[in-house]
Amino acid sequence: MIFSIIFSLTGFILSALLSIFIFPFIIRSSVASGMTTVDVHKKGRPIIPELGGLVSIIAFIFSFLTITVILVFFYNLIERNSNLYITFTKEFGEFLSIIPLYLGGLLAVVIAGLIGLIDDIFGHNMGWREKIFLGFLPSFPLIILEIENNIGGIRLGILYSLVVIPLGMNFAFNSYNMLAGFNGLETGLGIISFATIFFVSLWINNPIILIFSSCMLGTLIVLFYYNKYPAKVLIGNSGTLMLGAALFSVIVIGDIETLAIGIFFLYFINFVMFFFYLRDSRTDLGNGRKKKLADVDEDENLTPPSPWTIYWIIPFYRKNTKEYTNVMYLLIIHFIICSISALLFFFLNPNTFSFT
Repeated sequence: MIFSIIFSLTGFILSALLSIFIFPFIIRSSVASGMTTVDVHKKGRPIIPELGGLVSIIAFIFSFLTITVILVFFYNLIERNSNLYITFTKEFGEFLSIIPLYLGGLLAVVIAGLIGLIDDIFGHNMGWREKIFLGFLPSFPLIILEIENNIGGIRLGILYSLVVIPLGMNFAFNSYNMLAGFNGLETGLGIISFATIFFVSLWINNPIILIFSSCMLGTLIVLFYYNKYPAKVLIGNSGTLMLGAALFSVIVIGDIETLAIGIFFLYFINFVMFFFYLRDSRTDLGNGRKKKLADVDEDENLTPPSPWTIYWIIPFYRKNTKEYTNVMYLLIIHFIICSISALLFFFLNPNTFSFT
């Protein structure tokens, strides 16, 4: 799979370099235009730029489309029946027939990122009802592709496209946005998730998700540098909503639903805990309002009102936990879960290994 590795490495480098190039511009522009927000888990509550997610959207789109264009030209230029053509089609199949999968996944990411960007620009006034409704929109490009993957050996046929994809996308879109708010958390979780998908795509020799995950990893690693504690920029809803949609899209187009159990495990637990959070009187602020943020003491230790979110459990029961310590624990837990899910995938699919 030499071609897949070359093109994925090229996409990774393009995505990372473009992110490095445009980050300073985005930060300056965010500050100049007032697109800033409060870094809430620090003493003094500093004001920092919020459009970090826009950088990743731009870098991913550019690198992914560039690689796709190069692949199309390369496919059309190589001589048919040559050894080069045989090797290429062995990896990519009839390439022109899988281009819709590339573009469907890309369009889902663009739609989700655009929704998040609009919310960022207009001051996060989008309510939960609007987000639930809009969470279906990124699924439309995947529905149009009429993908009919099996789940656990069960063939759902058209129900996969009409039921599983829209509901799954809505969950990924909104749950990723719910598990956020700490420096480096969203980007770190994204890096671990896409790295897991990257290694699985090498195992099964799936060039689509290999290139997809490589282009996303390139920009996420740069974004993590700016977003880790103490953050120079936050990723905003444009980043969180985009990442949720991107993860679900690559899982669907790669037909690796087994992996979703591990990748979205923390998000599912956090979603379930949300209902306990709503019923917990310790989070009440009166007039139907709920406390959404943990308090921070003079030493910047987190003091959440209850344990009913994934990111509140550790600081609630382990006193003197700082923001970066909390994030570190969550990333380690996610890494372990994703590693187990990848090993489980390899165990359940031993015959899919193909490194040729």
